[in-house]
Amino acid sequence: TSIVSQSRCFPVTILTLPILFSISSNLFKSSSASNSDDLISLGYEIVATSGTANYLEQINVPLQRVYKINEARPTIVDLLKNGEITMIFNAPSGKVAFEDSQIISKIALSNNIPVITTVSAIQVLVKALAALKNQALEVRSLQEYLSFNLCEMRN
Repeated sequence: TSIVSQSRCFPVTILTLPILFSISSNLFKSSSASNSDDLISLGYEIVATSGTANYLEQINVPLQRVYKINEARPTIVDLLKNGEITMIFNAPSGKVAFEDSQIISKIALSNNIPVITTVSAIQVLVKALAALKNQALEVRSLQEYLSFNLCEMRN
């Protein structure tokens, strides 16, 4: 849960609205399938652009398709500006995907929407969200976590 507790700037809606998946690299799409399954079991909805949506639909992951920036409407930009996305998992690959990623990141930043851009961070965050769903966050001191007295170390 540390990644979630460290990110108190995340909006409260982090636990309720859909999450955008946009994973460009075929190398990382298999891990996105596992992560999306975990998120769906936690009650999240998945929104995906065409390439990721095609892959996830082939393995029967329920999702809502959304258009890329220069396609028909509504685009991902529309959903972001309307506050319809909780978080973005975006691991771009290639020039066009990277350029779109920069636009999405700017809009997300101006709308306080967290953007996760590496597959390893996505995996950690999914685990943290699962832990958060099962237990409330607690605030404790470092000493409480480590369960020892610093004065004892000096002797």
